[in-house]
Amino acid sequence: MLRTSNNRCQYSIALFTGVAPAIFAVMLASCSTAERTGRLMVAPGKFVLYSCPELALRAKQNAEREQKLHDLMTKAESGPGGHMASTLAYRPEYDSLVEESRQLRAMQVEKNCNAPPAGAAPARGGAKTAH
Repeated sequence: MLRTSNNRCQYSIALFTGVAPAIFAVMLASCSTAERTGRLMVAPGKFVLYSCPELALRAKQNAEREQKLHDLMTKAESGPGGHMASTLAYRPEYDSLVEESRQLRAMQVEKNCNAPPAGAAPARGGAKTAH
């Protein structure tokens, strides 16, 4: 009887020493910054060959998907253990989309996609001045 109890204790210790490092690794992975992980998952220069309309369409699609993932992460995090589930299920794709969006904006600026046509007057707007 005493020997069986001792085996259970050894089994529990062995199980804990095997599971604890895995849990620790998941916890450390969730501490990484979104910027670093996003840069690792998106190829640099991915959008070089895109035209301005293609860049605009892709940026719109990314923004819609980012919002959907953000909503899913918020919903998942409201439940018990939801933060870990959210980190494992949605965070990698979300970080990748954020980095893609950053690259899309940079490419739009580089290609002057949002610049007004040559010779067009700048748009007026903003605060009114008092006379």
